[in-house]
Amino acid sequence: MATEAELEKYMDIALARLGVAEELRWPLAGSVGLLIYIRFHSWLIAIAVFIAIYFLTTYWYDKAYKEATDAYERAHRALLDDVGRIDERLASIEETRQQLVEQAAKEGKTISAEAALKYVSELRAQYAAAGRDDDVRLLDDWLANFRDKHGSEIPIDEAYQLLRELERGELERQIWQK
Repeated sequence: MATEAELEKYMDIALARLGVAEELRWPLAGSVGLLIYIRFHSWLIAIAVFIAIYFLTTYWYDKAYKEATDAYERAHRALLDDVGRIDERLASIEETRQQLVEQAAKEGKTISAEAALKYVSELRAQYAAAGRDDDVRLLDDWLANFRDKHGSEIPIDEAYQLLRELERGELERQIWQK
């Protein structure tokens, strides 16, 4: 089965062919109509041939364009359906994750501060290796404030909130705004 991008190309090609046929149908129909008049000396036959050629010139190209457009739209709808199913599944996973965190929080479970700060510590190491001393100082200040606030253990629900902030990019904004 063709990909959505391939189907879009087929649709564009069919549209280009249809456009050429539409541009050529007036001169083609007019020329043939005039030749028919010269040959048979009948305006009635010439006009009938002109009308037939005018409409038949684009018929096959229009049909091909409609078929290409339909195929593209079907593929696009199928892709949107897949995205919808993925979104539903992600929402279900998030709901399950939230329930697990709530259950663990009720049980009083915690996570080590160092485990929660693994990403920030890795980021600090990258900045130190790159010689970004100002950024390293900002991260050091943020890490010190974090450790002062939370200690060595963080309740699981707070750690989960930090994870959510990290996923949304809010944690980075908090660090760099200082």
